[in-house]
Amino acid sequence: MEQKLQAFEKQLEQSLDKLTSHPLFLQTVAGVINFNCYRKIASRKALELLWGQLQIPLKADQEKMMAAIEEIQIRVQKIQLEQSKKVVLSEAPSATIHQFQAISKDTVKSGKKKVSSLNS
Repeated sequence: MEQKLQAFEKQLEQSLDKLTSHPLFLQTVAGVINFNCYRKIASRKALELLWGQLQIPLKADQEKMMAAIEEIQIRVQKIQLEQSKKVVLSEAPSATIHQFQAISKDTVKSGKKKVSSLNS
């Protein structure tokens, strides 16, 4: 039984070898592959033309737009960061100035009280 199976496999292998190496078979397979490639190219071009006529962005256009949007987001984040740094820097000295003014007003008020108490 096993010998019959091995003989059948050997005969099948030889037959498939003859078939796959036959020029007519190879030309047919090459023609099918080429036809499929040309079909894909033609259908892709037809769809691109259709989407262009409908003014719907293609995948490449969408990728370009997404890259531009990401770049704009990065720029906006940088500008916001710079603005927040400017606000922090501008608030710090103004807070110190306000504190200094408050201290000086308190000193002037307390000084006036002392002067007025001396006059009495």
